[in-house]
Amino acid sequence: RDVSTGASRDVSTGAPAPSVVTWSDGRVFPSEPLFVPRPGGAAEDDGVLLVVGYDTARRESMLLVLEARGMTEMARAYTGGTRCPPSFHGQWIPDTDEGGGHDVGAKHDS
Repeated sequence: RDVSTGASRDVSTGAPAPSVVTWSDGRVFPSEPLFVPRPGGAAEDDGVLLVVGYDTARRESMLLVLEARGMTEMARAYTGGTRCPPSFHGQWIPDTDEGGGHDVGAKHDS
């Protein structure tokens, strides 16, 4: 249950990654992070990670903001009791009316 850079190699150069930095809270199940670059930032990791997570102690979802370079927690905002599905990205939801389905992340014409 952690958020990690997780890379063993630098994807731009192929060189071994110098270190892996993680954020962890044993009571939170994080989903896939979204990187938001700092406007005008010069470094590749200059920005924040936005992570939707589920806090098992509070029994509610939250948005976690991490400083991308050091994975330092900057803020967390709880949903007020609403639960967001963990790992919402890429889930397949069957379409019972047409017998097919769709990817919830894809745009569809009506």
